[in-house]
Amino acid sequence: AGNTFSTPERVVSMADRAYAAINPTNGDVLYLYEKSRRIYLTTYAGLLGGTGGSYALTMTRAAVELGYAGDTQSITLTNTSASPMTVTSIGMSGSAFTQTTTCASTIAAGASCTVTISGSTAASEVLTIVLDTVTKVIPVSLGDLASVRPTATPTRVATATKVVTKKQTITFPAITSKKVTAKSFTLNATASSKLAVAYTSKTTKICTVTGKIVKLLKVGTCTITASQKGGTISGTKYFAAMPVTKSFSITK
Repeated sequence: AGNTFSTPERVVSMADRAYAAINPTNGDVLYLYEKSRRIYLTTYAGLLGGTGGSYALTMTRAAVELGYAGDTQSITLTNTSASPMTVTSIGMSGSAFTQTTTCASTIAAGASCTVTISGSTAASEVLTIVLDTVTKVIPVSLGDLASVRPTATPTRVATATKVVTKKQTITFPAITSKKVTAKSFTLNATASSKLAVAYTSKTTKICTVTGKIVKLLKVGTCTITASQKGGTISGTKYFAAMPVTKSFSITK
């Protein structure tokens, strides 16, 4: 009751007429035959469990490909029949790969076990699993390009750092009047940040500036601006400074 059987098939037997149907879920066999003008119906529970039906054993992999030397991959075997299955043999066809298993001498109905494959040599072999008369042949390979275990790339976690930008000021001392015959002199403005100060002449026909050196060209009023555009020094960032302008007289 409740069983679903396949379409009955005529079988050869000692009886004049005989038919058999199989339950693909649990391996039950329904046997109907005529003997001495009587009809007999017999059910054999789990008769085909583990005896060769493709329904009796399932696997999680049909092939194994190792990703790199030293890699391991596992196959899970599940007995889907209603009867225990005897583990006849599990083995590799060569010596390039090794296999270990959690499978005992039998696999109970509905139970599972695993076969784990490992290897370090580029090769191709087969894993053969025999349970009762169910034989499974599984290709196993390790490619030529997969000879080195991949190196994990460290994950860098970005740390948010709050950057504080400071203000700075320029100290530009007053410049006393100069005689044109002095020809040149050195400026001495400084920034509170210790960053270098730049100079520009606002009166290039009277005087010019190169670096810190002022060149006196003729009599008149020389105007020079000291500036600092901002930057980072000793790990501290500074805004641009407010420019400072100084003027002085050039006499004969």
